[in-house]
Amino acid sequence: MRRRGDAAGTRWYQRGRAPRAQGAREDGARGPPPHTIAFRMGRALAVAVPAMDTPYELVTRRLCLIKDTGHSGTLWGGTMMGWVDEAGAIYAGMVTRNPTMVTKAFTEINFTSTVNPGDMVEFYGRVARWGTTSVHIELKVTARRPTSHEAWDVLTVTGTFVAIDERGRKTPILKA
Repeated sequence: MRRRGDAAGTRWYQRGRAPRAQGAREDGARGPPPHTIAFRMGRALAVAVPAMDTPYELVTRRLCLIKDTGHSGTLWGGTMMGWVDEAGAIYAGMVTRNPTMVTKAFTEINFTSTVNPGDMVEFYGRVARWGTTSVHIELKVTARRPTSHEAWDVLTVTGTFVAIDERGRKTPILKA
């Protein structure tokens, strides 16, 4: 099966199956199916691995205080970004045995609701993808009012954390 934009000779094979004949994927989407390997002249080019279907684990909690809010009386976005980075680093430390993990990047942070003083913010994490020297961690942030136990989603974001050695060079991930 040749896709538009592929170099001549590139073939997409689904693991454990023979190639499909010039057809669409079973789910109707375009492109290679999940869990695929691209081969060009007998060499593996890439492996696409979808996010694991593991449940989120509670990583940490924070209480929104008045000092964390802006002029509108809601939590500063920058404060939340710092908390998300901290929660991601904590979770990276929980799932790896590497002594030093650094933040490389986060996906777009899209706030879906506000957090007010007195709200408890909970950070849940799970591994989205393992790399050779990095781990991609999906973080889900929820908030709740302690008085009413009303809870709501605040944001979901994926962060990339890279293992480095004492000289600052990338090093392989050691899974916990």
